[in-house]
Parts: sequence; structure tokens; C-alpha cells
Amino acid sequence: MTIENTSEIKPTGNLVMVVYGKGGVGKTTFAATAPDPLILDFENGTKYLGERGFNIQVVRIQDWFKEADKKDLSEVIKPFKTIILDPLGEAMEKLINGNTLSGAKYRQHDGSLTMSGWGEAKKQMRNFIKWLRDSGKNIILVAHVSEEKNGEELVNRIQVATKLREEIPNIVDVISYMGVKTLEGKQLRLLYTPRQGDLFDSKDRTGRIPVTIEISEENGFQDFLSAMKPVKKEIKEPVKTPEKKEEKTDPKKNNDVVTEILKEGAALIKQHKELFQSYELKQLLEEYNSAKTKNDAIIFKEKVINKISERSTTFDDSDVPFGDGQKEFEDDQLDESEKQKEEPGIF
Repeated sequence: MTIENTSEIKPTGNLVMVVYGKGGVGKTTFAATAPDPLILDFENGTKYLGERGFNIQVVRIQDWFKEADKKDLSEVIKPFKTIILDPLGEAMEKLINGNTLSGAKYRQHDGSLTMSGWGEAKKQMRNFIKWLRDSGKNIILVAHVSEEKNGEELVNRIQVATKLREEIPNIVDVISYMGVKTLEGKQLRLLYTPRQGDLFDSKDRTGRIPVTIEISEENGFQDFLSAMKPVKKEIKEPVKTPEKKEEKTDPKKNNDVVTEILKEGAALIKQHKELFQSYELKQLLEEYNSAKTKNDAIIFKEKVINKISERSTTFDDSDVPFGDGQKEFEDDQLDESEKQKEEPGIF
């Protein structure tokens, strides 16, 4: 057993990534621009890449892998630097409908999966993704998007059967949504990697990926890598919090103190608003309005300071081309009457 210091551990050269979005936004094209790629094509999505100038290797897969196929695959992927699974949802469908899940334990009389069958399907796909991850190569999992309603909000999730979606963030380094946005009359293809808890499935284990990255069709993966900013090494000073001890003052003076502390906390929120999720802002507003005593105000301000200290970003994202991370992408080009000029900036 060897003890290591994190300052001496260097990230390995391979990146494990999920890119998901609506059909036709350019997910496969983006993946195809990665170094020395091999595409495991589960829905024949590569049939027009050659006509568009791409010259890359593809394995078009009609059925889920048999045992012999799995042995062959380990040899097939050796010469390549990037392996692309495209798309994840269709690969899962082929696994579900394949012959590896058979017998009374996994199939009901009508051929549908039993509870054990669903669990086994998730397990086999999870193990396959981990096997790819551990190959030491770049892995790009392409997926469609599943749009789900959460109250009045539209939530964007990775589309895949079973509850595998909940486990994917534990396996990969990056999860990014791809969309198309019209800005000042120009269509942009964008990779969107908001903080977790937003209206999108997302993840950034590197801590270096800007919220929004514009990518080209010809060189999308390199555009993505070039946008990753170096981590700034800095030592954070401990955040000093106000004394909690309640002072005995007359009611009028105490109310003035409460108001002042609350204002200080609110000013910090406004200054660092990008570090808070929308639901957290609502909760903090409720605490702000309900604070009656000096101790209530101090607790409110401490909570704000601690959140800011925990979430201070290591990169400058002031060049994000639009929005505050809550705006939705447009999948199709807007009519001229709908196009609006948007101001740059976070808010």
C-alpha cells in the first residue's frame, strides 16, 4: 500500500466523456474529430460522414456483443486513441433485445424483461462502459436527450433505459449537453456544462471546463480541449465569520444591527450569484425574510459565506457568450421574427 500526495498525482491522458443532445445537432461529428477515433455505431448514424469529408474507422453493430465478439473487441480497439459508443440508448436497446438475457430468470412469458432482467441489463452495460473506461483510451459516449417536466421547468436528461443514467456520473469525467443557439443572426454549435443541480445532466471532474464552449464542425474536439483553462493554484484564507454571541441592546438598535447584517449577506449573494442554484436562492430569500433576531441574521450571513467559500470557481467564465446557465438551447434555426440580439455576460 502506497500513500501519495495529490500534488504529485498527474491526470492520465485519457478523457471519459458523455455528450448528449437532440438529434442532428452534431454529436457524432464532434466525437469524430477526436484523435484516432473508432466509432461503435449502433444506429447507422455514420452513413453520411464519408460524404461530408470524414475519413474514420467504424464498426456498425447490428446486435449486442456475444462472448466471441467481446474477445475480438479488445484486439480491435488497440490501434485507436478514442473509442466512441454511438448512441448509448440504442446500444442498451440492443442489449435488452439480444440473446444474452434469456431464460425464466430474465424473461417473462411474453418476452419482456423481469425485474432481474432489467437489473442484469443495467449491470452488463455498466460493466461494458467501465471496461472501455479502463482501456486507457479517450471514451466518448454519445446519447440522445430525454426532456422531462419538473413542475413548470423542462429538465434535460441523458436518454437510456433502466436507471443506468443515475450511475453514469460516477463512471465518467465529463457530461456535456450539445445544442444550437442563434446569436445575432448566426447559428452556433455549443457545448454546455453547467454546475450539477441545474436543468441539465452535467459533470466536470477536471474543474477546468467553462460553462459554455463554442465548437466548430471541423475541429470540435480540439476546440473543446483548447477551452479548458489551467487550474489556478491558490491558498484560500479561512473565512472569518461574525461572532455569534447575542448582544443585549435596546430593540431599535438591535433591529438596525439585524438589518445591516442581512444587507451584508444579500450583497454577497448578488456579488457571487453565479455560484448559487435557483432553488438555493429561493431558500435564502425565505431565510432573509424570516430573520427576526441578530442570531438569525448571523446564521444567514454565515451560510452565504460558507457557500461562496466552497464553490469559488478556479476559472474566469466572464466570456460566456450568453445567459446565466438557465437558458435553453434552440435545436432548430429561429424565424427572422424570433431572432433577438443578446447581450454578453453572466447576467
